[in-house]
Amino acid sequence: MSAILASLTHVLSPRVVDEIGTATGLERELVSRGMRVVVPMVVTTLAHRSAAADDLDTLMHVLPRDGLASARRTITNLPHGDRAAATVRSWIFGSGAAAVAGTVDRSLGFKASPLLDLAGPLVLGLIAQLAYERSLDADGVREVLILDSAEFQQTGGESVRVVREALDAGRQATAAATRADLS
Repeated sequence: MSAILASLTHVLSPRVVDEIGTATGLERELVSRGMRVVVPMVVTTLAHRSAAADDLDTLMHVLPRDGLASARRTITNLPHGDRAAATVRSWIFGSGAAAVAGTVDRSLGFKASPLLDLAGPLVLGLIAQLAYERSLDADGVREVLILDSAEFQQTGGESVRVVREALDAGRQATAAATRADLS
């Protein structure tokens, strides 16, 4: 099983899922269902972004030094409008963030987009922990992201379909914003 996504199953204990539910106003089942989409979506996006040297460099610099502790703070601060989480989401998805969020909400049939604010810091914390445990450099982190993303894509099913649709919507929105800026 993929390194990052496998770690997630250990991190998302029933207690943590309940805390996320409280922070987002979602029931436990909806949190679980949404996280099965948004976390692989963040991993897939970071895998694509890591292909660019500048983005990989930025990724390595934004990895939290305290690993998952920062994700814990995000869960606690989310109901109070955690700006750091929104900034992370914006960096990960760029100008297509709103299109990604809207597509996730429509595809899943509930407002799952607040989970994106948790998924970013959570994935970054998992990557930081993994990089520390395995002594990974930037190339090692990129390889793990690419392998995790590829393994997720091969699983098929609803989660993969939603991730593809949402990321396509994000790319289209980014392209439209770029065209508008050039006009």
